[in-house]
This record gives sequence, C-alpha cells and structure tokens, in this order.
Amino acid sequence: MISREFGRTFWRNQTSVDYALRDLAAGHLEDHDFRLLADGIPTLCWIANGDGYIVWYNRRWHEYCGSTPAQMEGWGWQSVHDPAQLPSVMERWQASIATGEPFEMTFPLRGADGVFRPFLTRIQPMRDASGRIRRWFGVNTEVSAQMQAEQALRDSETQARADAERVQLALAAGAIIGTWVWDIPANRFTIDDNFAVNFGLDPELGREGLSLEQVTMTVHPDDQAGLAAAIQDALARGGDYAHQYRVRRRDGRYHWIEANGRVELRDGEPLRFPGVLLDVNARHAAESALREAEERLRLATQVAEVGFWDYDPATDVLVWPPLVRAMFGVADDVPVTIADFYEGLHPEDREPTTAAFAAAADPAQRALYDVEFRTIGRNDGAIRWLAAKGRGLFDQTGHCVRLIGTAIDITARKEAEARLRDLNDSLEVANEEIKRYAHVVSHDLRAPLVNIMGFAQELQSQRDEMFDAGRLPKTDPQRQQAERDFDESLSFIRAATQKMDGLINAILKVSRHGQQPLHPEPLEMEALVKKLADSIRHQTETAGAVITIAPLPPLVADPLAVGQIFGNLLDNAVKYLEPERPGRIKISGEARGREVVFHVADNGRGIRPEDQARVFELFQRVGKRDQPGEGIGLAHVKSLVGRMHGSISLVSEAGVGTTFTVTLPRAAAN
Repeated sequence: MISREFGRTFWRNQTSVDYALRDLAAGHLEDHDFRLLADGIPTLCWIANGDGYIVWYNRRWHEYCGSTPAQMEGWGWQSVHDPAQLPSVMERWQASIATGEPFEMTFPLRGADGVFRPFLTRIQPMRDASGRIRRWFGVNTEVSAQMQAEQALRDSETQARADAERVQLALAAGAIIGTWVWDIPANRFTIDDNFAVNFGLDPELGREGLSLEQVTMTVHPDDQAGLAAAIQDALARGGDYAHQYRVRRRDGRYHWIEANGRVELRDGEPLRFPGVLLDVNARHAAESALREAEERLRLATQVAEVGFWDYDPATDVLVWPPLVRAMFGVADDVPVTIADFYEGLHPEDREPTTAAFAAAADPAQRALYDVEFRTIGRNDGAIRWLAAKGRGLFDQTGHCVRLIGTAIDITARKEAEARLRDLNDSLEVANEEIKRYAHVVSHDLRAPLVNIMGFAQELQSQRDEMFDAGRLPKTDPQRQQAERDFDESLSFIRAATQKMDGLINAILKVSRHGQQPLHPEPLEMEALVKKLADSIRHQTETAGAVITIAPLPPLVADPLAVGQIFGNLLDNAVKYLEPERPGRIKISGEARGREVVFHVADNGRGIRPEDQARVFELFQRVGKRDQPGEGIGLAHVKSLVGRMHGSISLVSEAGVGTTFTVTLPRAAAN
C-alpha cells in the first residue's frame, strides 16, 4: 500500500510544483468559471498538477466520500480506496504520470456510508504549448448499475445456454415429447408434430397455427378447469409455468403429460408463451401404484397395530405417525425430534435403549436395532411397553443417512407375562405350603392315630378277659378294674379322634378361605379396626388391656379378608399379654406411595428369635402353650395378605412385646 506520507515525500523531491489553478487551456476558461462548471457535474471529478498531486475536487466528490478539501489534498484520496486494490491503482497511476498516457481503470471507492462502490475512472493530461503536462483532469463515474446489468446479462446467457443444453439432452433422451409457441395477442399456437400427435391433433394444422381452445379440446374433462386456472395464473404474473393433466390421444386413451413453459411480458402485458411437453404417464402410474401399496400397508399396519418411524440424522427430522405418537403419549399436531424419543424413555430403560440406537447408527457396528423398553407418556404420564425393531441406512462413504423401523405396543403382553410370573410365584409358594402342610398333617395326625391304634389293639388283646370279667358281679373288684381299663381306653381313643377332627377342620378352613373370591371396595380403616376392637372388648377388659387406634389411611380391598387379618392380629395380641403388667395394644398406619402400611404393636410376652420364622407356618405354636388354638391363625393371615399382593413381617423381643407390620396395595390389585 502507498501511504500518504510516501506521496508527500515523493512530491517534495519533484521540481516545478505549481498548485495554482491558472489557465486550464490558454485563453479558453477562467479558473472561477471552471470551478462553477465542475461543481455542477453529477460525477466525481478532480484536478491534479502535472506531477500527480491533486489540488482540487468538485463538490460531488466530497458529498460522496464525506470528506473535506484538507483531507483529500495531495494523496489524501488513498483513504477512500480499497486497501486490497490500492497498490495496483498506484502502479497504473504512476505509469501514466511517467509516460503521459491517459489513465482508465475501474476500482471501488468508499462512500460516506462506508460502502465501496465501483467507479470507472478516466484521467486525461492537459499540455501547454510546449507539450509539457501542466494538469491532469480526472472523472470518476459510478458504474454499479452498469456492472449489475452486465452481470445479469452474463447470468441470463449462462442460464440460457444451460437451458438449451438441458433441452437438447431431454430431446435426445426422449423426455420431451413436444414443443409449442403461443403468440398470445394473436391467440395462435404453433406446435411441432410430436405435440400434435400427443394431443390427438392434425400436425399440419399445428404447423399453421391453432387457437388455445383448439389445443385444449382433447384435455380430460376433469382436468380442464385446473388447466385453465393454471394458464390464467401464468398470464397474470408472467414467468415460469408448469402443470400436469391428461390428454386424449388418437387411440382414445388418456395420457398424463406435464407442460413446462414461460410467459414473456412486455410492459406488464403477456406477449409470448413458449414451452415443452414432458411424458409423465409412467411416473403417474408408478405414483398410483405406490399410493395403493402405501394404503394397503397402512391398513395392514393398522390392523396389526404396527407403527413405523423414520429418522434423518443430518436434519434431525423424526417422522412418527399417529400410532407411534400415541405410544409416547404425544399429540398428533406437535412437532417431534429425536429429543422427544430420548425424553419419553423410562429412566430404567433409557441407557440400554439409547446404546442400541447408537449401535444401529454406528458405521463400524451397523447393529440390528431390536429392543423392548418402557415409555412414559408426555401428555398422559402412562407407562407403556414397546417392542422396536429397525436398522440404519448408510451411504457410500459409510455415513448413516437414515434409521427406519417399526414399533409395537406390547403393554398387554407384558402385563400378561407379569401376571403369569405372579401366578407361577404363587403356585411355587402354594406348592411349598402344601409340602409343609403335608408334613405337618402327616406328623400331627399320626400321633392321635397311633394312640387310637394302640388303645384299640389293647382292647382287642383284653377282649376275652373283659368278657369273663363281665360275667362277674358288679361289685367284684376284677370286673370294676376291667371297666376302668375299658373306659380309660375309650377316653384316649375319643380324645385322639377329637384331635384329628380339629386338625381336619382347620385344614378345611384354610382351604375354604383360599378359594373364596375377593371383592374389593373402599374401606375406612379406622372404623373397621374400631369395630374389631369392640368385638373383643370383654377379653381386653378382662385382661386389663387398652387398645389405641391412631389415624389410619383408607384403602380399597376385600372387607372380609381385611377383617380376618386384623381380627386375628388383635386376638393374638390380647391372648398373649403378660398378666404382670397392664396390656397396651396400638394400631397405627401411614400411606407410602401406592401402598399403605399398618402396625399392630403390643407389650405382651414376645417371641423368641428362634421361633419367629415358624409363627406363620400352619399348626405351629411357639412358646408356652397356655392358650387354646390349633396354630392356624397367623398362617391364615399370611395367606390372605399374599392373595392381596401384600406382605407381613414382625419385630419381637421376648418379655418386651411384638409388632406386626402389614403392607397392602392402596388400590386393589388384579
């Protein structure tokens, strides 16, 4: 870049510098008159001495550049030049100064608004009588519009050449099946022979010229209104035109074509309308077949309840039809992105599902996307199980360009599997209980049966002696002893049979309760437990005990089953109190999410640690057996709690007391 200081130094070393504006051409124009004339010129102009030092600019220069004479004098003009082009301007200008040749060059100048605009600059030397250059007169003319017009012309010519090449290629490939030119003021269509054939018209008449009405007479009746509207629209606005419709050929069959053209305007009026015809019949047939296939696929997927999804990683466009949107609880009219997919995943399933999706999009893995996961509906909050399958599509460079696949709602299947697992678990528990019951029954029934068999055998062995003693007088000691032995044996047999009867009735009781259906209904637990406490008030008052009922959360459950659970727990709490201290029994509870938890606490005799695991087993009685019972109460409670999908546990310390904890679903489980 040539600096202003360089210019000053350069010109200080020159000789014969004259900054005065004397006669520009001897005897022809005064200095004052020239300034007035130049200030009125709409272009930028200036005067330099013979050595190139600029001494004056017209008003238009300062208006455009936003400068003052002091800023521009000499070499100040460099400040409004494009720094990138200034070196070449200086080189050309210095060459003209050295040779005396006129200067002509186009370069940008910065305006007062900071915008660079192109200017054509012409500089002519003014010589004196001896031929020495005394002045340079420069004119800068803005050529923005001219350059834009030239560029537009070049672009138009380039587009025309490209269009001509495309037309030639289309003709060579057989894509164009006819051409036309419509003289709009004269309403005269000239068409080539191919056009005439495709419209079922006479080629000779087409060469001579037809009216618009004659040309469109073979258009399908259903397409004529649309064609007329498209033509009128093109005539009104000018420019490009494209429209598809059917025409009747000479064989009477209709054929799909596409007309492409351009309306040329003059003074806003349509003048000329050239164009070409394209054969799109095969395309329409393919599109129709595709629509039919898509409709069949849509119906099939609707019946099968299969949803499709399509993801473009480059644009982040995710396509979800209504069925898939419903699986994620998203409304039909809400735009979705891949973020909606990730956010809709259940937290426990997000990591494996995301990893599987990434593996399908990874060019190195190209894994099959085959996962089952849960979603949480955006609008309804519902949890659904989905089974999704898909794969990535990759371009030649290995980049994943699309991921497509299907999704099926498998919530019902998962719920059925869960019920089946619960049923299997229940069956396993039941089988284990049956085994334990069988062991207990065989053990507990064997003892009285052995007694019956032993005493029966003893009676059988003493049969003859008893018959002989029966013939003796009643006062005979031998007869009296025999009668005592007989009565004792019968009493033992009777006690054993009563024991067996009690055991069998207990087994039947547990069996009947296990078969009774549950009928859930809303329960006010405080009222229910209070009624149970009132039913055993005589026992509690006799034992000197007090039952306290804290606020209890409500639940939905079978009232009979709940009554039997808490009735047994209260009965046991009263039955096993310590007589040495006042009895205290407290029932409390709280809600925990979808569950309710109840506690039945007492200050009774407690249960030893080694006995706590057996208290819920059938016919098991632990500790001191000073109270009546068959050992089925807590076994029955555990069975009922299990049927209600709950749990029961205990915390106990011998000599301190016991707390039973019952956890039940707040709403009845299926």
